Formats: sequence, C-alpha cells, structure tokens
Amino acid sequence: MAALLKTVLAIRHKQIPGLPGFTSPNEYISLEGGPFRLSAEHRSWEALTDAEGRVLPRRAGINSYGIGGVNAHIILEEYIPSEVAVPAVPADRPQLVVLSARNPDRLEAYTRHMLEFAEKAPAFSLADFAYTLQVGRDSMESRLAFAARSREELIYGFREFLTAVGEEAAWGEELKVHASVSIYVGDARTPGHGKANGENVQKLLAEHRLEELALYWTKGGQIPWELLHYGRSVRRLPPPTYPFEARRCWPTPRPEPEREADVNPAVRTEEAGGSPAMVASPADGHVTDILSRLLGMAPEEIHPDIPLDQYGLDSILLMQLLQQLQNRIDPAFDLAGLQECRTVRDIVSKVQPYGIRNPEPPTSQPLSLVPARWPQFPELILLNKGVEGAPVFWFHGGLGGVEMYQSLAQKSRRPFYGIQARGWLTDRSPLQGVGAMAAYYAHIIQTVQPEGPYDLGGYSLGGVLAYEVLRQLQELDKTVNTVVMLDSPFGIEFQQGEISRPSAVLQAVNLALASRHFHEPEKFAQTLIHRDEVDLNAGEERSLRRLIELGNERGLTKTEDQILTMIAANIKIQHAYQFDRFSIMPLPDPEAVTCYYFRNKGGLIFGELEPYFSTTEDSSALDRAQYWTEWERQFPNLHMFDIDVSNHMVLLSEPKAYETIYEFCEKLYSGKGITPKFLQAFKSKTKKLHGSKLTALK
Repeated sequence: MAALLKTVLAIRHKQIPGLPGFTSPNEYISLEGGPFRLSAEHRSWEALTDAEGRVLPRRAGINSYGIGGVNAHIILEEYIPSEVAVPAVPADRPQLVVLSARNPDRLEAYTRHMLEFAEKAPAFSLADFAYTLQVGRDSMESRLAFAARSREELIYGFREFLTAVGEEAAWGEELKVHASVSIYVGDARTPGHGKANGENVQKLLAEHRLEELALYWTKGGQIPWELLHYGRSVRRLPPPTYPFEARRCWPTPRPEPEREADVNPAVRTEEAGGSPAMVASPADGHVTDILSRLLGMAPEEIHPDIPLDQYGLDSILLMQLLQQLQNRIDPAFDLAGLQECRTVRDIVSKVQPYGIRNPEPPTSQPLSLVPARWPQFPELILLNKGVEGAPVFWFHGGLGGVEMYQSLAQKSRRPFYGIQARGWLTDRSPLQGVGAMAAYYAHIIQTVQPEGPYDLGGYSLGGVLAYEVLRQLQELDKTVNTVVMLDSPFGIEFQQGEISRPSAVLQAVNLALASRHFHEPEKFAQTLIHRDEVDLNAGEERSLRRLIELGNERGLTKTEDQILTMIAANIKIQHAYQFDRFSIMPLPDPEAVTCYYFRNKGGLIFGELEPYFSTTEDSSALDRAQYWTEWERQFPNLHMFDIDVSNHMVLLSEPKAYETIYEFCEKLYSGKGITPKFLQAFKSKTKKLHGSKLTALK
C-alpha cells in the first residue's frame, strides 16, 4: 500500500521521488546504457512521446514479493482525458445540486464545507460540480436539493439553507424557501417517499424539470443521473468529502469525583432534553456509559425501564458489567445484587449507595479485606461478598469467561475472584500460549495477595491453567495450599490444534442460548441449535443469518453485532491457547500442595450435546479419553471424587453434580478448611450418592 500511494502521488505531481539516504550505487551495479537512474533528490518526470510526437501517459510498475516466492505486480497509468469532441454544457443551463448525509446535523456541516469550497475555489464548471455530487456521493437519509444557474446561485442556495437551519426552520416533508432559488429538504425514510414510477422520472429527466426532480429525490426517490447529462461533456471534480461525526473512540477520561458530584442533577436532565432515557446523576452516567459500551449501543438508545435481556445482556455480558461496575463505581459492588436487577433503573438504585471512589489502583491489598479496585486487570472479577481471610482464585474455562462460577462463589466466605481470559470481550489482545497466560495470571494473583499461601481452582481448561500457575508460583518460592480441578482434561486427544470457524460460529450462538438456561440443562436439547439445522458450508454470512433467525425463535435477544463480537472473541481466545504446543512440566515441590479433582463419572465430554458445539463428529473421540491420568502422575496428594453427571459440559448445571461440588468448596473455603474427618465423610457420602464406576469408558 505504501508503494501504491507513493506511486499515485508521483504521477499526480509529475515527479520521480528521490531515495532517502542514497549516496552512490553499489560498485557492482552498472546503470550505463540503460534507462534507470538513481537519485537522492526528486526529479521532474517528463512525459514520453510516441513516433508521431503524441504525449504518452506516465506509467509505473509496482512489485511486491512475499516469503515463499509469492509475488504480485501491477502497472499504473496516468489518466489523460479523452479528446473526443463532446458538446459542452451551456454556461446558463440550470443544474440540480444535491447533497445528503446521515442526519440533519451532518447535512448542515456538509453544506458549510461546500459553501466554503464554492466561495474560495477558483472558477469551476457548475455542471461538473453538480454531476460530481449526483454520481460521486452515496445517497443518504437527510437530503438537500435545489436548482442553480450559476456559481452565484449555488452560493446563495447554500447560504439560504444554512440561514433557515439557523432559524430552526421545521424539518418535515420539505423545506421550501421561496426566493430566486427554491430549496427542498427531506428525509428519505418518511413513509410513502419516492412514489413516482420509472416512466414519470424519465419524463421529468427528458423535460429537464429540475424542481420536480429535486422534490422527488429529497423524498427518497432514486434518479438515473447519467441520463440527466446524456450527450454532454461532464467530469468529476474533487469537492470536500463527507464531514464524519467527530467521535472519540478511545476511553474518555473520567472527571474527578469532586467535580462530578457538584453537577446539579436537575440541570443535567434539563440539558439532556428531559428524556426519560437520559441520566440525572454521576452514577447514572457511569452505568449508562458502561452498558452502552458493552452492548455496542449509543447511550441514548438505552431506556431505563426496558428489561436488560431485551438488549442482549446475558450471564456472559453480566460478568463484564460486574467487572466494570467494580472498577468504576465501587470494588465491593455485589454480584448477587446485580443479578436481581432487571433494568437500568434497577442497577442505578443499587449503585447509588456506593458512590464513586478514587479509581487509582492500590499497590497491594491487606487481608483484612475491604475489596480494593484493580483497573489495570480487567480480567479480574470479584464474584462474591466474602471478606474473611485470604482470597480464592479460579481461572476461566476454554470459552474464556467465568460466568459459570457465579453460584459457586456465593458458597465461599472468603473473597472469590474469577480470572477470565485476557482479550475475552475486551479490547485487549490475548496472550499466546498457556504458559504466557499463566505467567500473567500469577502476576495478577501476587498483586492482589503479595504472599501465599494461595488457593487456586478451575473448571475444564481452568484446572490446567491452575496447575501451570501453581507451578510458576512454586518456582518463585511461593506457597500454594490447594488446587481444585473440575473435570480438567489433559492428553493428546485434547491437543489437536485450533477450532474451526464454523464450530466457533455454532458455539457462540449456542453459548448465548445456553446462558439463559444454565441451571436447566434439560432445556438444552429443545433450545440449542443442532448443526444439522444449518448448512454451515453455505457461507458464513448465510449460515450466521440462519443461526440468528433460529436463535431468535428460541429466545435469543442478542443483535447480529453482539453475536459477531462473541464469535470473534471465541476464535481469538481458542487460537491463543496453542494447546497443541503445551506440555505439562513437573512441580518444583509436588508434596507441598493438595489437589481435589472432581471427575465426570461417565467420561463423556459432549455426550448428547456434541452436535450443538461441534460441526464434525471427530470430537466424539474425546469421550473415550482417560484425560485425568496426567494429574495422578503430577500430584502425590490427589483426592479424586467421581460425579454422576450427563457429560462434561453440564458439570456445573445439573443439581446433583453442582450441589456436591458446592458443599465441598463451601467447607474448603471456610475458616476451618478441610479436616481429615470431613474429607473421609465427604468421600463416603459422594460415593454413595454418585457411585464410582466409569461406565462410558472402554
């Protein structure tokens, strides 16, 4: 692209650019007798002529070479207008000037730019100017049109429109200023716009009835502009381009709390036009701003009393909302309280008692524990109200989120932190490889709790991450007491490379549907979308449209943009694991830690859910893998609990399974911890309730 732009500019300015830093050619290169010249200075690019003395267009070649021998070559040629005689447009022939924008505000700005151009530019053809606006610009919703015979009438028309707008003239079906120039303004979205048929439009064009064409176009009509100039010589000019809305896409610096608190809520409401969707206090503003960013919507689109699930807010996005509220409102903001909220107004009522605290991160957190804020770690989410003792850290599963730990965290009296994947539904880039992820998570843990002992855990891939974090902490001479693994798999069957894009698309839509019935797995079969219901080989756009259509029929409230964001996040995280390159390394001090492993008794990974989360049947091989044996080798102090559950995917969804896990974790993360007496009794109770035979393995 750099070479292309440089060459286009060279042709435009008729100069051959010099070579920066060039002094003299290599002594082994001879340019004598050839057309090539090397120079550090710009040189005039003289046009060549043919045998008959006619000027030839300037031409340049661009070559691009890639690793492996891939190469591309293009030739650019200077544009020279045709000299074929075409009747010129009469100087006094009226021209239809049209201008459109996304909204009235942008149309006004666009008109100001065009007025400045018309006033300051040297003499130009009005016909060329009008033709450029007709065929060289997209027709958008807010439209302006008028006929002008001269440059003076063009300037007058622009000024009259801006004057009418400045006097707050009404925007309705049309705005007509009765003067020497008649100006038409309209909105293409008005009902019944553009009703003229093709025959009528052809007649208007043939008779050059510009005012009627202006009125028709401003109401949303489509005009074949080339016919308006048929048989006449017109060309495009370079007038000002569209004035895009100045919109800051970087995070907006938040005002100091003291200043924000001084703002009169009544004044803010009045300034906002009194709309019920507008905010009335600093806390309200923070809530609306956070939600709009998460949902990909403008703040004014969010109404305070519309249920949040209608905007696509599910348990996945709820985690991101909780993290933002903890970092921007108060680190003690409670997940349980947030789960009770159904509307923005409900959230605001929960936020009000907290106020807005200093956002600066602390350097460490004492174990007394008033929760502290960690804005530098958007991956860290406090999932409960626990304040007794050292925190607990659980890591995300393969899909990147920690929403599955919501209920589990409430059983802990200690602060329970979920660590989601870096880059999961945030603008951060994911870390590449399990080792790099674990190093970052170990850094987070030590920032929150500078010294051990630590307690770690995770479901599925989260348990693998917990092991690697444990190993790296031990290498730093840190103490880890316990690791809880919930059916965490490791083995060659699970190291087969990256997920396919069709599978990621299917997973993203079904993950959104499943999140609505997380603790009702019996509804999965009737809610989730079977891979056979969609032709995933018909093209991503078509298959995605069908998936969203089916999802909407089954309760999906996410927009297409939200689904696309989840798909992108899913693929980004899945590829970042590089699980096929990861290998388990021995612990520096294996005797110092105890592992509690909850094993899916049947050994099924997907089971009956396999066609809802994979586009091929290859994943069924995972159901025959003995994926826990690696942990038996690495942990001398390993306690295995068999859990009777349909498959790996619903370990924390089926009551019989999760109630057993909750009971154990509640005791583990209490003040007393696990005693030998409790452990023996729990093992007996679990075996009696769930059994121990692995029925699905062969």
